[in-house]
Amino acid sequence: MGIVQQFKWPALRLNQLEAAKQQLLVEWDMEKKALSICCNCRPGDHGLAVDDPALPAMPRPTVIKTLKFVGCLVPNVSYNDAIKALNINFSCNDCELTLSALPAEPRLEGYHLKGLVINKLIITALSENPATRPKKDFLNELKELKNLELKEGVELEEEIQTLLPKSLEALLLFNTHLLLPPVNITEKYKPSHWLQRLPSLKYLSLAEKTTKLLKRPVVLPPLASFPKLTTLILMDVLLAPMPDNAKWLKDSNLQNLMIMDCGLEKLPHDFFKGANITRIYLKHTTLGSLPDDVFAPLQSSLHELDLSNNQLKGQDLVGAVQSLNQLKILKVDNNPLGSLCGSDPYYYKVESGLPKNLRRLELRNTNATRICSDWTENDYLTEIYLDKNNIQFLWYSNLKMRRAENKPVKISLKNNGNNKNPLKIFINKSDFNQCRHESLSQNGGTRKRVQLNLITNSLACDCNAYWFRKLLRGCSLFTPEKSIHVNCTRPSGVAVPLADYRESLTCSYSGPCPTGCSCEKRQPDNATVVRCAGALPPALSWPPAAPGYPVALHVAPGTLAAVPRLKLVELHAPNNNITNIDKEDIPDTLRVLDVRNNSIARITSAAAKALLSLSEHVGYKVSLAGNRLACKCEDEYAIATLQRAKITDWNTTQCVDRHYVVDKRKLCNDKMLPTLLGIIGALFILTLAALFLLCLRPRINQFLFNHGLCLKYVLKVKDDADDPMKTHDVFISYSHKDLEFAKKLIEKLESYGHSTIEHCRDWLPGESVIQQITDSVISARRTLLLVSDNYAESKWALEEFHAAHAHAMEHGSARVIAQVAQISCIAAA
Repeated sequence: MGIVQQFKWPALRLNQLEAAKQQLLVEWDMEKKALSICCNCRPGDHGLAVDDPALPAMPRPTVIKTLKFVGCLVPNVSYNDAIKALNINFSCNDCELTLSALPAEPRLEGYHLKGLVINKLIITALSENPATRPKKDFLNELKELKNLELKEGVELEEEIQTLLPKSLEALLLFNTHLLLPPVNITEKYKPSHWLQRLPSLKYLSLAEKTTKLLKRPVVLPPLASFPKLTTLILMDVLLAPMPDNAKWLKDSNLQNLMIMDCGLEKLPHDFFKGANITRIYLKHTTLGSLPDDVFAPLQSSLHELDLSNNQLKGQDLVGAVQSLNQLKILKVDNNPLGSLCGSDPYYYKVESGLPKNLRRLELRNTNATRICSDWTENDYLTEIYLDKNNIQFLWYSNLKMRRAENKPVKISLKNNGNNKNPLKIFINKSDFNQCRHESLSQNGGTRKRVQLNLITNSLACDCNAYWFRKLLRGCSLFTPEKSIHVNCTRPSGVAVPLADYRESLTCSYSGPCPTGCSCEKRQPDNATVVRCAGALPPALSWPPAAPGYPVALHVAPGTLAAVPRLKLVELHAPNNNITNIDKEDIPDTLRVLDVRNNSIARITSAAAKALLSLSEHVGYKVSLAGNRLACKCEDEYAIATLQRAKITDWNTTQCVDRHYVVDKRKLCNDKMLPTLLGIIGALFILTLAALFLLCLRPRINQFLFNHGLCLKYVLKVKDDADDPMKTHDVFISYSHKDLEFAKKLIEKLESYGHSTIEHCRDWLPGESVIQQITDSVISARRTLLLVSDNYAESKWALEEFHAAHAHAMEHGSARVIAQVAQISCIAAA
C-alpha cells in the first residue's frame, strides 16, 4: 500500500468570499507516484482551471506517473505548462493522465495537450447534458499515445475518425457517437473502415447505445484486418445481421471476444470458422438457439465460454459445446435450459453431455432439477454453481465427489426449493457410516473421493437433516458452511443455522397412529414422536414400540389417568390425572418423564429404584413438582430412593401436608425404636437363658431321669429331619439395608451344606408379603434374625420376627437365633 496524504486547502489567492466557496482536495500516493487534484468537490460547481494561481504547487520538484484532475477547467495554456507550474515532473512512456468530470466549456483543443509525453489518456464528462465535445484536433499533438479511453458524456465529431493517433494499442469508446453510422452508409463504410487506420490496435472496447435507440446497426470490418487485435468488447452496439456464411473472425488473431446486449439473435454456423479464440462472452443477447458444433472450430483453443442471460435450451447448449475438449469454464446463468440429465429424481446415473475437462460450471437460474452423474464422477470439475434452481431432492450419491486430482469440490445450491418445499437431502445412518469409512480408506482407481464444500441457505427440517448435520461434523469428506440453515418455523420467523439447531429433527411416519394425534419419526433413537393435542380416543392404538423403536408421547392436559404401558423414551404429561406410578410404568428405555401437576400420591419403592437406575443415562430428566405425595411411613424407602434419583424439581416437590419432601427427616414414628430395642433386649435375655439351659440340659435330663420325673419329656426324641414341612434349614430375617452382611452369612452357611431361605431370591413377586413370611418361618427348621439399627427400623423385619417368635412359642421344635450386629445403643452401653 502506498502512503496517501490528503490535503484540503482554501484557495488563499482568491478574495475572502471566493476562498469560502472554493476548496481543493489533493490526494498524493508517494509510493505509486500518483496525484489526484479535485478543483471543486462540491456538485454543481465548475471549479478552478488547471493553471489557476490558487492551485498549490508541490513543496519540491516531484515525479508523478499517474495524474488526475477532477472537475478542473482546461487551462488557458497547455497542460504541460500548467503541470510544470505545480512543480510536477510529468513526462514518461508509461504516464497516465485522467481528465475526470471535464466541464463542457471551454472545449479541449489540440494545443492543450501539446508537449505531453504520456502513454494513456482518460476523459470523462462532468455531465451528459451538456456533453463534453473536444475539438476534432485535440489529439493531434499526441502522436505516440498508446491508450485512449473516452467515457459517458464525451461526444466526438465524425471527422476525428481520420485523426486518431495510429500509435493507439487500446481504444475504449463509451457512447461517444463515433460509432453511429451516417444515414448513407454505403459511401462511408467501404473496406477502408476508419478503424482499419489503426494497425497497432490490440484492445478495442466499443459501446454505443444510440445505435439501438436510433435503430441504426453497425457493420464492423473483418477482424483479419487488425493483425494485432487480441481483445474485442462490444456492448450496447446494435450489430447488423450476419449472413450464414459470415467469416468475420476468419484468420484473425483474436483471443478474447465479448458481445453483450447487442441484439444478437443468432450465430451463423461458420461464425467462428478460422478463429483461434480463448475466451468468449456472449451475454445479455437474445440468442434462442445455437447451431450444432458452432464452436467446433475452437475445440483446441477455447478455455472459457460465457453464454449467460440468453434464451438457450438445454439440447442446443449441449449440441454446441460438446466438442470443446479444452473448455475449462462454462457459464450459462439465466437461461431456460431445464435439466441436462433427465427429470426423474430417483434415477441419478444420467450424464449431462457437457465437456469432460471443465473446471468451473455455472448454471444459476436455469431450471435445473438435479445434479448430473458426470458432475460427481469427473476428473477436474471443482466448482459447480446451481443457485436459484428447482432442485428439491439430493441423495448421498449426488454428493459423492470423485476426482483424478485431490482437490476439494465446491457446490453452491442457494435458493433451491421454496419456503413450502425447501431442499431435502436424503442422508441416513448407513450413508454416514459409509462416508466415515471412505474418509479413512480410499479404494484404488484413477478417481478417488475428495472433500465436498456444500453451500446452501435452506434445508428441510427433517430426520435426514439430522444425519446430514452428523455428516458435516463427523466425516472429513464434507466441510460445512456457516450459511447452511434449517428452514424451520420459529417464533421469530428466522431460519436457524444447521450447526446451531438444537431441536429434534423428525420425518413423516406412516404406521399406526392414535386418532386425533400426529406421529413423526425421530433420529437418532428411531423414536416415534406422538403428539396428541386433544382428548384421547377410548380405544387407543399406539404405534408399535420396541427397545430399538421407543415412543416419545406428548399429551394434552386432562387427558391421561395412567402411564401407558409402552416402551416409552419420553412422556410429556403435565397437568393430567395420574395418581400412582409403579415399576411397570418405568420402562428401561425411559429418559424423560414430565408428570408435573398431576395427582400422584404414591411412587412405589420398585418404581423409585427403576428411576434411580436410569438417572445416569444421558438426557435423563424427571419432573414431579405440583403433585402431593402421601409421605407415609411405608413410603419412606421410596422417597429416600427418589432423593438420589436426580429429580429435576425435587426441591419444590411437596407432601400432602404441603411441606416440602426434602424437609421430611423421618416418616415413621420414632417411639417404635425403644419398643423394638426392649423386645430385642428381652430376646437377648431369653437367648442367654436358653443357651444356659441348653448347656445344663444333659444334667437336667439326668436329674429328671434319676428322680423319675417328666420321663415322657426326657425320653421324647425330636428330629425335624423327617418333618415334610421343614424343607430348609434356615430362614434369614434381615433389613434390606444389611444385604451385604446377609449375603456373606448365607454364603458361609451354604458352604457348610445348610439350605437357606432369603426373601430377595426365593419370594415370588406379586404374592402377599405376610403370607410369604409365614410360609418361610414354617418351612425352615430355624429362623436367624440379623438384629441391627436398620432391622429395628424395618416394618417387614418386625413382621418376620413376630411370625418366628409366635411359631417358636407354638411348636417346641422351632428355634429362633438372634445375630446382633451394629446396634449403636448397645455399643454405647
